[in-house]
Amino acid sequence: MVKQENECAGLLSQIQLQEIEEKRKQIEIRNKELKRQSELDSFTGLLNKVSFRNKVEDRLKKKNRNVSRDILVLVDIDDFKKVNDVYGHIAGDTIIKDMAKLLKSKARNVDYVGRIGGDEFCILLVEIYSKESIKNWIESLIEGIHSLEFKDLEDVKITVSVGAAPIEEGMDYTHAFEQVDKAMYGAKKKGKNTYQIYES
Repeated sequence: MVKQENECAGLLSQIQLQEIEEKRKQIEIRNKELKRQSELDSFTGLLNKVSFRNKVEDRLKKKNRNVSRDILVLVDIDDFKKVNDVYGHIAGDTIIKDMAKLLKSKARNVDYVGRIGGDEFCILLVEIYSKESIKNWIESLIEGIHSLEFKDLEDVKITVSVGAAPIEEGMDYTHAFEQVDKAMYGAKKKGKNTYQIYES
């Protein structure tokens, strides 16, 4: 009788331990999901401004710059305020979402894509080995943007100004962003709908 009671108690303890472990796993999964959601821009599903910066900064700390070069790219929609003023904010929202989808499709799994402002997006292209590769990627992006068609906005054609800057040895995020921002404004000054690569 005592043996049976001990076996029952042992079985109950095992079941309780399994239940506790299962609950712990569920909490862990939930916490990971909450963390993931907090890193994303709720509107586009891209990284938000803070998490994009954090991930790039982490990458810069770990990166072996003797082996590879990373490229920071800034994409700004040209005259986006006019689009909102003429066609309304719902149209503007559609354009932002379609831009986000396009950027995701152009990026590789190793790259980081973030929405850092209303109509501004930033991409970290990881391990790009030549200026030609940067040009090809940006030109392909601009071509993709030209071919975007928006539902109920047949006559709307979106263009972007793009800046790119190679991340040099010892550079932090702030310095890299200053350079890519200058390059993007250089593209604006050239008449928009184009790109500029930062030259030190």
